[in-house]
Amino acid sequence: MIKQPASIFNDVIGPVMRGPSSSHIAAAARIGELIRQMVKGNVKEVFVEFDPNGALATTYHGHGSDIGFIGGLLGYDPSDPELTHSLDEAANLGIKVSFVITEYGAVHPNTYKITVTDTMNHKTRITAISVGGGMIEIQLINDLQVNIAGDFYETLLFFNETSAKCLEGSINLIGRELNNIEFIDYSISNNKGLINIKTGYKLSDQSMDSFIKKLAGLKEILELSPVLPIMSRKNCIVPFNNADEMVKVGIERNLKLWELALLYERERGGISEQEVFNKMKEIVTILRNSIE
Repeated sequence: MIKQPASIFNDVIGPVMRGPSSSHIAAAARIGELIRQMVKGNVKEVFVEFDPNGALATTYHGHGSDIGFIGGLLGYDPSDPELTHSLDEAANLGIKVSFVITEYGAVHPNTYKITVTDTMNHKTRITAISVGGGMIEIQLINDLQVNIAGDFYETLLFFNETSAKCLEGSINLIGRELNNIEFIDYSISNNKGLINIKTGYKLSDQSMDSFIKKLAGLKEILELSPVLPIMSRKNCIVPFNNADEMVKVGIERNLKLWELALLYERERGGISEQEVFNKMKEIVTILRNSIE
């Protein structure tokens, strides 16, 4: 995937959250929210492992990774005041929660190795990392590689007894049938495969029924919604990329600083001016409530 330009709401003003740490609270909550979607909210047990050589082993409780992750798993927003009580709420709901320190050779210091069991006793294994500033990356789902940052609608297609050739054939079919795919990729391990479709919209039931569910060897479909305020796009062009370019655009168009910010975020997110204003109003409301 191509690296996206910075977003004001994602990277500068955001993440909007309770303290103390964006890489612990907000990132953990976003990882938890994506896993909540994977099991459709039907969580029975969650087991989280931190490597002793990583940063989370000694800080996950003090910096709030535990309440952030469980809060996301329960559907709380990172700015929700109730996030503080997420561990108690999980206990009240009968969800078994375990955080353990286990040496498994994590490459990244902020690695979450997670096993979640749903109410049907189906287990899903996830490896995710917090990359700073509330940003995340889901790297593995059931030993299959993915690259999920929470900035697209994700449709994950899992296959049994498949090959790279079969998956490539399915990708070609999907490419012919679907419009406006941002990215599509696949991974394979031990004859099990995964196709990851990234879009700016949720795939329709018609698309699912007409051909996706008929793909050979398809075992399971997971659909994930974005968790970042501003989504990404394949061909994302912004009006300026640094301060010098911003000053030049401001002079040429006679724009004030707030108008430059409005222009930038509108084009970065592919959204309307009103949507930018609405998102900013939400942040101001949260700030005021926090102060009160």
